[in-house]
Amino acid sequence: MPELTHGVPRSFFVRDGAYYMPTERSRGPWNREHVIGMMVAGLLAHEVEQHLDGFHPARLTVDMFRAVPWAPLETRSRVVREGRRVKAIDASLLCEGREVSRASALLLRRSAEPPGRIAQPPEPEVPPPEQLESDEPWVGDAVGGSWETRSVRRPGEMEPAVRWTRLLQPLLPGVPLSPFVRAAAASDSASPLSNVSDQGLYFINADATLYLHRPPEGEWLCLAVRARGSQEGVAVAECALLDARGPVGRCLVASLAMPQGDRWAQAEGQLG
Repeated sequence: MPELTHGVPRSFFVRDGAYYMPTERSRGPWNREHVIGMMVAGLLAHEVEQHLDGFHPARLTVDMFRAVPWAPLETRSRVVREGRRVKAIDASLLCEGREVSRASALLLRRSAEPPGRIAQPPEPEVPPPEQLESDEPWVGDAVGGSWETRSVRRPGEMEPAVRWTRLLQPLLPGVPLSPFVRAAAASDSASPLSNVSDQGLYFINADATLYLHRPPEGEWLCLAVRARGSQEGVAVAECALLDARGPVGRCLVASLAMPQGDRWAQAEGQLG
């Protein structure tokens, strides 16, 4: 039996044979009968990392083309290409035999850094999470204590565009959260962080792409919005991804506008 907190398993999923059974911690904010996007990305990352074998996960793209039901789920994966330095993986998330989300991953073999200096733009400087206060529990945290966020708030800014986050529960009972799964789950937060307005959140992401040039360290990960644009209800945003040591990669999302008057948009507007 999984360990419980107030009657709820201390994990986002539990295993039942070949199935992943979502717990209350995995319920989504848009619809309580759907799985939250961060756990869709986390579960697909967990499937992909079964193929790492010493490779580094440099990219993970998760396509969220269907709402993932809060129901028994299966994962499948295949090696598309396996070379000496590059490996490509496809993974699928299924419910009742139907694909409800998919991922593609690019795994690269690490080697020595070549000589020379390469010009690069400055990365954002953000205070460490220990210097910030915890945010109010996010409406998506169904049972509390599933994750924590701490936002950087600057005078004159409408809404924080820099936010630290950490998962407080494992994906599965007795399985420590890997750096890759932590980063994949965090990548889904790039959409609400970059798309919230003074009227609420009216965008939902249709994908999330994570790039990592090194594995993140520690529990806390920070997303800082670096670019964002939208027209005719389609938004694209980019966030820098950092840990306590510095930059680890990038998160990119493509989002769609939701119908005006959506209940979640109204709730998020009140929270903001």
